[in-house]
Amino acid sequence: MNNSCTTNLFISAMYDLYPEESGTSRSIDFRVRHLAKLMECDIDLVLYTSPSLTGSLPPPGLRTRIVPLPLENLRTFSSLSARHDALPPTDKPAKDTREFLALMHCKVELLNRAATLWPDFHSHIWIDGNIFKVLSRTTEAMRHVERMGMERFPQKVVAPAGRAPRLAISGFPPPAVYWRFLGGLFVVPSALQNQFNELYQFMLDQITMRGLATWEVNVLAMIEAVRPDLFELVPADHDMSMVSFSSSAT
Repeated sequence: MNNSCTTNLFISAMYDLYPEESGTSRSIDFRVRHLAKLMECDIDLVLYTSPSLTGSLPPPGLRTRIVPLPLENLRTFSSLSARHDALPPTDKPAKDTREFLALMHCKVELLNRAATLWPDFHSHIWIDGNIFKVLSRTTEAMRHVERMGMERFPQKVVAPAGRAPRLAISGFPPPAVYWRFLGGLFVVPSALQNQFNELYQFMLDQITMRGLATWEVNVLAMIEAVRPDLFELVPADHDMSMVSFSSSAT
């Protein structure tokens, strides 16, 4: 791993929450096929995964570190999956399970964990392990991801943003998934890691104290509503625009 202060570290994860769903887009085989494209990119990458999956993953590149980490060792997952908070209404109940929502909230915990272990990077970038399922032109997308690994992003949380406007504080938490953030990728500078992690955990606690469960993109939108100064968002959708933006566009 490069550990150069002029580059960025990508963090991702691969866990199997739907072992009975062979042949669907939620199956581990489907997701690992897309993970292979990410792992082919010439980037510094930390991949957290279940120990039982390590033998099923694509061969890692020289700049990839695979970290076996049981789900139960993730504080956020253990805490949220054991609760009985009311699940939000969804048109995808087979996907938006309690365990799925809990794992999505682990993105920030894993980002902070990696930033603590490998702090000598300019920024740390969360990227979904199966993000290539929405990137139609694989070779071009790989080049965009590699370029992002060398970008000098501003000292703010940089993320591709959906069409939803900034969330109003009176709308906490949104009753449905709120696509202000797209969730699959966001950049956090090293200098903001601890503050961002603390803000996320605080906002998540405010929701669980009310006996509710929600998506991680909703929590990100809630943080931006109270601290807009911490963010630089760029217009995008669940397509190539998620990885084709650059720091010059922020």
